[in-house]
Amino acid sequence: MIILAIDMGGTHSPLDRELRRIKRKLRYIADDVQTMKNTTTQKIATINQNLNDKINNIIDRLDNSTTNGPVEDPFYLFVCGYQNTYDLDGKTMTYDKLLINHTNIKTSGGLNPSSGIFKTPLAGIYSVNFNTINDAGSGDSEVVLYFKKNGVAWYDSLIGSIYTGTSGKVYDNMGKDLTINLEEGDTLELYCHRCNGPVYRTTICLTLLKPDDGTFSGLELDLNENGQVDSVVDVKKN
Repeated sequence: MIILAIDMGGTHSPLDRELRRIKRKLRYIADDVQTMKNTTTQKIATINQNLNDKINNIIDRLDNSTTNGPVEDPFYLFVCGYQNTYDLDGKTMTYDKLLINHTNIKTSGGLNPSSGIFKTPLAGIYSVNFNTINDAGSGDSEVVLYFKKNGVAWYDSLIGSIYTGTSGKVYDNMGKDLTINLEEGDTLELYCHRCNGPVYRTTICLTLLKPDDGTFSGLELDLNENGQVDSVVDVKKN
């Protein structure tokens, strides 16, 4: 019987060399994996540190704002005047009392009940509304009221009432809601052109809708000499 013996693990056998090459490659891969793992861990640590720094910065800012006092509210103004009875022609209506007078604007201004004049404390867009009752009887003249802005009649605000019956009377509840742009220092007053009806239970209220922040955007009308609109332009001013 003949037995053949084959040496599979010789030092110089091709299989041995291939195994050693594979082992070296696996070691390189393992080293690369470890390097990637270390790099990823470092990146995650850096991201976490950056997030913690940002969170701490926000907390510090909140703490500082609390220490320095509360954040101021946006500017606001709410004021209403009340007059129970008024019957003077050609006079600015005055008021018995203020129903509300609430504002955080520090500059002088507001509604003076004794003079009836509102002085604008801050430039902006204001809501203006007023209501009154005309106690009209036969023989009474018409009631006519409107606002004056800076002493000049604002006829867009005009309201009127008249009773033409030959006997009896009527209570006419009338009023108007308006929006107006006022500059600081502008004045507004409710003017009784004819109020000898008389008029009763008059209320006037002014509200700051939007302070003037120095910018403006809207539509500008280009009028011709006849007062007709030639064009509409979208404008924005700083």
